[in-house]
This record gives sequence, structure tokens and C-alpha cells, in this order.
Amino acid sequence: MANTSAQQREWRVTGMDCGSCAAKVRGAVERLPGVEGVAVALMAERLRLTLDETKTPPERIGKAVRGVGFGIAPKGARPEKPSTNVIEARLDWIAFRDGKAVLSVPAPEVKGRKAGDPDYVVRLGERASRLMRNYIDKIRPILLHHDDKENPYLFPRQQGGKFKLNAPYRGI
Repeated sequence: MANTSAQQREWRVTGMDCGSCAAKVRGAVERLPGVEGVAVALMAERLRLTLDETKTPPERIGKAVRGVGFGIAPKGARPEKPSTNVIEARLDWIAFRDGKAVLSVPAPEVKGRKAGDPDYVVRLGERASRLMRNYIDKIRPILLHHDDKENPYLFPRQQGGKFKLNAPYRGI
């Protein structure tokens, strides 16, 4: 006998940029009770499924998708802005403690987190810390445009092409 409480639902998912991202979204929702027929369209930024709301409310779908790092909004609603990319990492997010780098990314900059959540802290090992220190001290100064010495980004806008002061490099 068919489940009459199940309905076809659709959301827009933002921040997916590869098949692995789509698979994460699919995996996050298809294991929830009352969810069937999950289809994730990467290029269309769409999540479509059949949902029995007596078993899982629609809000739980949103929580599951946000939990794996993506923005989500019901079809037709304004989508959430996905978090910024590591390309926009700022120098003031990096601290060195006992020779090791610690990257503290503010929660609103991390996919799936919002203001009030704890910051995302990444502790680099010795080798990665040495590489980071070398990049900051020796390589980054060479990359900086001569008019942009106060650029706050770890990966500053480089010389050539259109140049905008205090902007991150987007060519990576």
C-alpha cells in the first residue's frame, strides 16, 4: 500500500562544485527516515526527494544538508549564501604557537556554521606550519602588488590583469 503522507519536495542547494559534493548531500538525506527517491542535480543546484513528513520534518532535511557544509533553501525561496572559500582566508586568522600554525576561521565563514557557533580551528603539523611560515614570510611578499602592501588576505590579489586593492586572488 502506497504511503499517502509522502510528498515530492524540492530545494535549492548552494555551494556544491563537484560530484563528491552532490554525493555528500545525497548521503546526508537518504539515510533519514521517511526519505525516498533522492535526486541531486549538481549543475541545477537542486535536491529533489519524496518525503514523509510524519517521519522527518522538512527542517531536518535542511539541517542535514547544512551539516555537511552546504546552503539550502526551499524551491523558489532565496538561497542561503554558501560560506567563503579558503581563498578568502585572512592573515589575522593565522597564529603561530610553539612554532605551529593555528588557523581559526570565524564560524560565519564556514559552510554550515553561523554567528554564535564556535570558530573552526585547524592546527597544522610541523611540516605544514613550516610551509605556511615560509609562504607568509618569503613568497607572499613577492606576490603582493606594490600598491597593495596592506592586503589582509593570505592569498592576495596579484599583479597583472584587473587589479583591485585589498582583494583576494581568485585564480587558484
